[in-house]
Amino acid sequence: MILYERFEAAKIKRFVQRYGKPYDVKTPYLNTFGEPTGLFSDLCTIKGVYHEATYKYIKETISDAGDHAGNVESMILCLKNSESDKIKSDDVINVNGRNMKVTRIKDINNSGFAYDISLELIDNGIQA
Repeated sequence: MILYERFEAAKIKRFVQRYGKPYDVKTPYLNTFGEPTGLFSDLCTIKGVYHEATYKYIKETISDAGDHAGNVESMILCLKNSESDKIKSDDVINVNGRNMKVTRIKDINNSGFAYDISLELIDNGIQA
C-alpha cells in the first residue's frame, strides 16, 4: 500500500508543477479586539491548481417530489510545504481578479503531501 501512496504523491506533485499557477495569499490585519480591519498584509505565494467540485443533493419541497440542487465549491490544490503551512482560515487569495476567502484547508487523505484549500467568494455587494 505504501508504494501506491508514493505513486499518487508523485502524480499530484507532477500535476501541480506542470499546471500550477502562483497565487498570492494575504492575511487580514486584526484590531485589538481580534476583528478584521479591512486591510491585508502579504503572507506567502503558493503554486497551485484552481478547480471546482460540484456536490449534488436532493432538496425537499412541500410537494411529494424532490428537487435536485447543487453546490459548487472552489478549491486550490497545492503541495504541502513551509509556505502552504502558513495558510489558515479567513486568509484571502486572489483568483482571476476575484478575492476569495479561505474557508477550509484539507490534507488530502491525511497523507502529508498535498492540501486542498476550499474558497468562498467575498461578496462586497457590488454587481459584476
